[in-house]
Amino acid sequence: MTNVALTGLARDLAKRAAEGRPVRIGVIGSGEMGTDLVTQGMLMPGISVCAISTRRPHTARDAIRIAYGDEAMAREADTPSKLSQAIESGKIAITSNEMLVTNPLIDVVIDATGKPGVAADFDLMAMQHGKHLVMMNVEADVTIGCYLKQQADRLGVVYSV
Repeated sequence: MTNVALTGLARDLAKRAAEGRPVRIGVIGSGEMGTDLVTQGMLMPGISVCAISTRRPHTARDAIRIAYGDEAMAREADTPSKLSQAIESGKIAITSNEMLVTNPLIDVVIDATGKPGVAADFDLMAMQHGKHLVMMNVEADVTIGCYLKQQADRLGVVYSV
């Protein structure tokens, strides 16, 4: 509780938190940037980091351990149903890129990889599945960012850097 009047985004996120419908975020990448996103996400009412995709699952577990103090929030999800079950139970799923970007329970995908190939393959796929995209992958933004923005506009989703 705070004595500060919430306005704008803070008010909207507080409302979503109170209604039990946070913005559900999937993070691609679990290096420094991905770990920071998991840590900040747990501190923000109305936002829930609910899935991490990575080629190295131990780094996703490390990110969750840093954010929460242990790995109890982590759930390996190697099928679409396990991914959805993990999200619905309030856990953070560790999964593949394709399952993360196609899961209907994820609202926003954040690319925190630094790999343009990931953006070319999976960020576009995320938008094609109705996900808004937050690009923290500078390398991808400078190479294919204009194309991704055009596709986002065509698909009716948000592309944000």
